[in-house]
Amino acid sequence: MNVSYGMVFLSRAANERDEQLAGGFHRRSDARANIAIREEGMKPMFAILIALVICGTAAALEGVCAGKSVRSFFATLRFPRYSAPLWVWTIIGGIYYLIFFFITYRLFRFSSYPFWWYVALGLCVFMMVVNGLSNYVIFRARNLYLSFVIGAVFPVTDVTLFALLMALDRSAALAMIPYLLYRVYAVFWGYALWRLNRDENQIRR
Repeated sequence: MNVSYGMVFLSRAANERDEQLAGGFHRRSDARANIAIREEGMKPMFAILIALVICGTAAALEGVCAGKSVRSFFATLRFPRYSAPLWVWTIIGGIYYLIFFFITYRLFRFSSYPFWWYVALGLCVFMMVVNGLSNYVIFRARNLYLSFVIGAVFPVTDVTLFALLMALDRSAALAMIPYLLYRVYAVFWGYALWRLNRDENQIRR
């Protein structure tokens, strides 16, 4: 009888030990799952929506600043030989927003937000806002000289953002490379455009 009780006691003790081990395993698994969730950062759908709102707002600002006389104003200008036609500029604009959408999406997927994260995000928004406002300078104020000056200063922010992204997210930084190559072209194009049309814009300069 004592042997039977002893066997029952040992069996119960073994079951309790197994339950404790299983509970500990599940708790560790849950903890690892929670850590994994935190490391993922914002959910992809939320990050996509926020990035779309930011880029869509910037694109709307650009359209409002450009107005409805883009084609008619372009028809009055002399362009450098290497200038792209208007429809190509539309494609360039679409690629521009795709790049900045990807960058902002990647930033919002971060699990933590260090100081330089805020600087990078703020610089992204600043660059898109200034890009939109520069359309007012070109198409409404029709000041090609000021437009060239803005374009010549912009590479400073471009390189700064690229350096920040290299430290924060290499994939986002690499996505900027086509944009950086375009900026080199855009600076020379803006200078040539102003030089070719500066007689008409002399009073605005």
